[in-house]
Amino acid sequence: MEDRIPMTRTTALLLLTSIVANAGGWGADVNSGAGGPLVEGVRGDLAAIVRAPEAERAALAKAYAAKKGAENIEAVKRFRNPELKPLFLELLRQDDWKTKHRALHVLEYYGEAAALPDAWALLEHPQARLREKAAIFCLKVWDPARAKGVAGGKPAEALAGLAAKEEDFHVRMCLDALAKRIAGRLAPEKVSTEFTVTGLDALVLTPFLDGSDKLPTVAPGYTAKPVPRQGGGSASSLPAAARWAYPILGWGKEEVQGTLQPFANLRQNGTVYHTGQDVGCSLDGAGYYAIADGVVKFVHTGSDMGTLIVVEHNTGDGDLANALYMHGGDTVFVKAGDKVACGQLLGAMGLSYSIENGGHFAHLHFGLYPGPFNATHNFGYRAVSAGLGDWHDPAKWLPERIERTRPLVSARAAGVLGDLLEREEYGKAHAEATKAGEGKIAGEIEAAAGEALKRAEARRDAGYPRDALDGLKKWAGRFKGVPGGEKLDEAAKGWEKDAAFKKALAGEKEILGLEAQLAAKKATPEQAKGAWEGVLKKYGDTVLKGRIEAKVDAK
Repeated sequence: MEDRIPMTRTTALLLLTSIVANAGGWGADVNSGAGGPLVEGVRGDLAAIVRAPEAERAALAKAYAAKKGAENIEAVKRFRNPELKPLFLELLRQDDWKTKHRALHVLEYYGEAAALPDAWALLEHPQARLREKAAIFCLKVWDPARAKGVAGGKPAEALAGLAAKEEDFHVRMCLDALAKRIAGRLAPEKVSTEFTVTGLDALVLTPFLDGSDKLPTVAPGYTAKPVPRQGGGSASSLPAAARWAYPILGWGKEEVQGTLQPFANLRQNGTVYHTGQDVGCSLDGAGYYAIADGVVKFVHTGSDMGTLIVVEHNTGDGDLANALYMHGGDTVFVKAGDKVACGQLLGAMGLSYSIENGGHFAHLHFGLYPGPFNATHNFGYRAVSAGLGDWHDPAKWLPERIERTRPLVSARAAGVLGDLLEREEYGKAHAEATKAGEGKIAGEIEAAAGEALKRAEARRDAGYPRDALDGLKKWAGRFKGVPGGEKLDEAAKGWEKDAAFKKALAGEKEILGLEAQLAAKKATPEQAKGAWEGVLKKYGDTVLKGRIEAKVDAK
């Protein structure tokens, strides 16, 4: 049951001046500005629908949705009267995909399983963001009893077909989570309950919260109850992450521009740094995903961070890295201690300017820091005096790893061929594609063998010879039988005989050993620089040169 309290006239006026400044429409509440007009402009119409006799309510809802729904969606999305469910069902059937997106998000709060058939149909919508939202809606509100008519009564089979042809990686991962939900192997956890207030006009809404310091004003009676959950072993016991991915669908393609903070952005008169990169502006309820295989170390709710999840990863570079997801909403799909796979759905962003997301516009604060998980290191800002040496810049650190590990073959297929491609068993996939007359896919696999060699060479030249050689041997096995694949095995054997390469392998062992020694001794920057200069003299004539020079120049 939602928490509801009466609202005084003074509180109502304060609320109205806190809502949104700009005109309506998608993303309008990103600007917290002067507020008021957006919500004030819709209250009369919504109150009329709520007060109307039940027999007339559907017609009023349909008329309002058709005439004003899309332009007022940012205000309407905050109201929770049960009598307004017909309105949100009508908004779900509008043509505009963004209106559908918002309507689905609101219907999640109602737990409206009656919308499952409409949401299921949207799993094939042309807009990937809406397909993602439809999958998350189905995942959250799935009710086997009320879903009997979905997909002809065979949702699992239908979902498998949709997943086989889905081109977007993140949407596929949402469909994977939904398949587990339908099979009874995934239970979403609601980690917070939405707080609502009731106005003098009897309209119920979740208060607009522009910063947690406004809580006493917009949500009198609400008490924050931070709940940290920590667990799981170290990701160092896991294999090195074989693939990396972006934490949201459409990274770098923001629906609303000009509001997101980059890494190291200065705030508070230049006294603090922003420790992460903001992404996903205005995407209320969109999913966020594990960037690689890892271990969920932390799930925290009930503060101005919203829902916070931290996942630890083995980078394969002799280090660990922690991915920080902040300002999530009221539901998560993992628990502290879970092992997760690359791209696995972790949770969904919260409603814009809500208590559940910490009082921020809808977005994901995504941070990265090296080393093992630290329960005291998960924050959004850092004093300039402390520096950002113990944080990664996500815009630089993550894309390089994604490019290095992205699948060599992007083609999708159903059946056996699809399974082989998903497992990257390219020799067998090439044989299957040839047998099935899939010449285009066979050609892509042949071209990918050359790309595999280029990636290994690039990794070697970047100063990671062991990783490059291991990767080359792996791909040689997976491309066995593919025309051109024999070159991978030939290259691996040639590297192992090359004196310069063998010297680089030995030097890499020294690098890793020295890193451990300097950390154990807590060496000063001057001591570390002197040690690295010695290594540079010894191995500066190998592919390790650039890697060692970066150590010498590190501050």
